[in-house]
Amino acid sequence: MSTGALLDLTARGRKDAYFLGTTAGSRQYFGSAYERRGPSAREIRIQATETGARFGHWVDIELPRVGDVLMTADIRIQMPTWLPADVAAINRRNGVIVEVESREYPGVFSAFGWTNGIANYLIERWALFADSAMLVEGWGDFNSWFPDMETTQMKAPLIHAATGTHSGTALGVQRNATPPELVFRVPIPGCQRGDDSGLPLCALKGHRLYLRLWLRDKTQLVESGELDLPGPGPVDPSSGIALPVYETCPTPWGGRAGRYFTEASPDPVPFTTVQEWQVGQPYIYGRFAVLHLDEDTRGALTATPQDITFRQQRRETFTIRDEDWATAAVGGTYRKLLEIHGFFQALFVGFISDARLLQNKYRDIDPPGRPVGSRDWLLNLGLNVNGVDRIFQWPPKKFQELANATQLGRDVEVQLYYLIFGINPDWSPAGTCNLTRTQKVLLTAALADVLADPATGTKQAEASVLGLSWNVLRVEGGVGAVRFES
Repeated sequence: MSTGALLDLTARGRKDAYFLGTTAGSRQYFGSAYERRGPSAREIRIQATETGARFGHWVDIELPRVGDVLMTADIRIQMPTWLPADVAAINRRNGVIVEVESREYPGVFSAFGWTNGIANYLIERWALFADSAMLVEGWGDFNSWFPDMETTQMKAPLIHAATGTHSGTALGVQRNATPPELVFRVPIPGCQRGDDSGLPLCALKGHRLYLRLWLRDKTQLVESGELDLPGPGPVDPSSGIALPVYETCPTPWGGRAGRYFTEASPDPVPFTTVQEWQVGQPYIYGRFAVLHLDEDTRGALTATPQDITFRQQRRETFTIRDEDWATAAVGGTYRKLLEIHGFFQALFVGFISDARLLQNKYRDIDPPGRPVGSRDWLLNLGLNVNGVDRIFQWPPKKFQELANATQLGRDVEVQLYYLIFGINPDWSPAGTCNLTRTQKVLLTAALADVLADPATGTKQAEASVLGLSWNVLRVEGGVGAVRFES
C-alpha cells in the first residue's frame, strides 16, 4: 500500500484497516517502545530579598524551599530614575529627546542613563552558598562577555533587551535612564543550559541554599552620551578625527537642570532632576522555575548520589600602569603570573582604560582612537605553562579572527582575546589547559603603543582574565559539595 493510500485511510478514520489487514510491506509510523515517566508539575516561585536591596551593598535571596527540582534561576531588576515622574513617563517614547546639564561643562547638555548592559554591571559579583560554604561564584561582566559569543544572531537582540544593552548611541543612553524590568541569568549548577536536568532541591534538604549578590554603588552605574563642547576637543593625532568627550563620574541627580524635546513641541521644555535621596534603590527579586515530583521519583532522587557537572568561572584582574606601557615602547615584554586554577576550556582576556572606568562605560573596551577598532591593545600574546609555550606569541587578530571563523557560534566584534583550547567551548565537559597543579603560568604580551586617554592623560588600563572551566557538584546524603576545589 502506498503512503498516499495510508494517509487517505487515516483521514477517513480507517487506519486499522491497514495495520490489521496484512503485515507484508507495512510501515511502522509510530514507535512501539514506551517508557514510564513520573508525573511532574512546573511552578514559578517568586522570592523576595531577605533585606532591601541597596546600591553598594550585598543582598541575599534564598532558593525556594518549596519544590523538588530547580530548573531556572533569574534575578529580576527594576531600576529607579533621577527624572521627575512626568519626564520619566515619556522618556522612552519615539521622538522624545531628554537631556541633562553636564556637571563638568556647565551649559552643555547631554543624554544620561544607566550604564550600557546595566543588569550585568549592577551585580558586580554573585555566589551560591550552602549554609556558610560557597559552592560557586560568578561575575556580572562575564554575563556581558560570554553570552554574546555563545548565542546566535537571532537571540542576541533578545539577550541585549533583557539586560539593558544598547548600541551606545545617545538615544540608547537616554532610554536607559528608565529601563524596563531587567533579567540577570544566574548560571548555577544544573541550571546553566536548556537541557540541564536541574538542581535537586529535594536532595539538598540538609542545607540552607541562598544567592548573595554584590551590587555596585550608583555612582559607578551612570554614563553620559557624547558631550557637544562649544570649542575644539581632543583629536586622534594619527587620523585627525576628533575624539569623543564624556562626563567623568556622572551624577545627573541633585536638582540639575534638564530639558526635553518632542515632535509636537520642538522648543525645549525645562525640568529639574530629583535629589539624590529621592532616586531610591533598585527593586530586586528572584524568579525561579521549580518542578514538583511524585513521591516515588522524589524518593529515588533523594536516595541516589548525583554528580552534576557545571561550568565554573575563574577571574583575575590586574592593572597595567604607565611604566609598563613605557617599557613596551622600547621593545620590552609584559609578563603576568596567573594565579587562577582549573581545567580550562577557554580564557578570555580583556582590557579597559581607566578613563572608561571613570566614565562607567564598561562595554567600551577599545583603546582610545578613531575610527573605532582601528587600534589594538597588543602586538602579540602568549601563554607559558611551566616553561612550555602553551600558546606561542600570536598577533591579536589571530585570537579574534580565528575564534570568530572557527570556534564561536557568532562573530563578536569587540576587543576581546579568546584563548580557546579545542574546537569551540561547547557544553561538553572539556579542559585541555590544565592549570590545577602548575607551578608557574605566565601570560606574556607585547603591548601596543596606545594613545594616552585625553580624559585622564594616562595610558593606565585594567586587564581581566576570565577562565571557563568545569567542576562537579556532588549531592549525597542531603548535602552538596564541590569535588575539585583548592
